[in-house]
Amino acid sequence: MRLRLRSAPAASGELKQQLEATGPLAYSLTALQSKRVLFQEARDWAALQPKLGVYRDSFAAFAQDGKISPDERVALRTFAKNLGMTDNDVKSIESALTFTEAAPQ
Repeated sequence: MRLRLRSAPAASGELKQQLEATGPLAYSLTALQSKRVLFQEARDWAALQPKLGVYRDSFAAFAQDGKISPDERVALRTFAKNLGMTDNDVKSIESALTFTEAAPQ
C-alpha cells in the first residue's frame, strides 16, 4: 500500500478505495486491518510531504550551478536522514533535476 500511495500523483478517494479492497485479497488482511493500514500509510505520507518539500528546495539550491560537490552530497545525505527520507524519496526528487556529481578536489 505504501508504494502505491507514494507512486500516485495524488491519493484520491478512488485510489484509497481500491487499496482498501486489495488488502484482504493481496495481503490476507481483514477489512478492518486493511482500513487501518491504509489510514496509517496515508497519514505517514501526508506528514512526509512538507519534509520532501524542504529537501527538494535545498537540493535545488545546491544544484543551481548544475553540480553537487562532495561536501554538498554529505550535507544532503545528512539532511535526508534527519528528515526520515528513504533512498527512493531522495531519488525521486533528485531525478527531476539535471546535475552532475562534482569530483572531489
